[in-house]
Amino acid sequence: PPPPPPPPPPSPPPPPPASQPSPNASCAPLPSPAAPARPPAAAVRTPPQQQLEPPPPPPRQQQPPPPPPPPPPPPPPSAPLPPGSCPRGWERGGSKCYRLIGRASQAGCQDMCAAALPGAAGGGAGGAGLVCIESRAEQDFLRTTFGRVGEGCCRWPDPFIGDFGSDQSCCTWSGLFQDPSADSGFRGDAAAGWDLWRAGGCDSGFRAWSRGEPNQWGGLEEDCALLFGPGEGWVDIGCGGEYRCLCEVALARGPLDAAAPLLR
Repeated sequence: PPPPPPPPPPSPPPPPPASQPSPNASCAPLPSPAAPARPPAAAVRTPPQQQLEPPPPPPRQQQPPPPPPPPPPPPPPSAPLPPGSCPRGWERGGSKCYRLIGRASQAGCQDMCAAALPGAAGGGAGGAGLVCIESRAEQDFLRTTFGRVGEGCCRWPDPFIGDFGSDQSCCTWSGLFQDPSADSGFRGDAAAGWDLWRAGGCDSGFRAWSRGEPNQWGGLEEDCALLFGPGEGWVDIGCGGEYRCLCEVALARGPLDAAAPLLR
């Protein structure tokens, strides 16, 4: 038998009923729906700018040390002073030249005198040293030239005569000193052993002590001689005090010091 006919196609669904406007609805057109807001764009974080350090300075070139200065020229050869001349600043008296140079102990003064004329160091016999007084005439010349006569400028208080003044501004070393073994404290002989001079070659026996000197006063060790004390004579005192240095040098008889100008 022939196959049965296919079933008829299904009928389409009926259209939906048209919406009826509400009697209370307004005739104004409906607003279009607002577009959805765009989310804000994510803030783009930029990495901080890296601070670049300046490049290190190039290494300094090590400069070679400057060459040492040339040595000073040698001193000129010693020139002889004319006979009978004194170096400038020295006072002529008789056959010697004299000069006051600073203050020091007696031994220190001897060194200063020797250094004052390097070409004549040593004292005595043509060299510079502390004065070696050889006569009354020389003593008087030194007293009037360097002693400030009448000022009483080399004295200490003396209650026995009612003098309480004190002034050592013109006390001046001679080169005379005592043998230390001659006395000690109150023992021994204060007047013995006074036959030594700082300047080499001096063996003078002349003395011009003030009254009562030398005396090892109070048992103190007074082993060196000062000039221009009370009565303008010499006094013994400790060797370490700082007093004026009176230097001497013999009149020129040969090379002394080429650097010292001459007295005219």
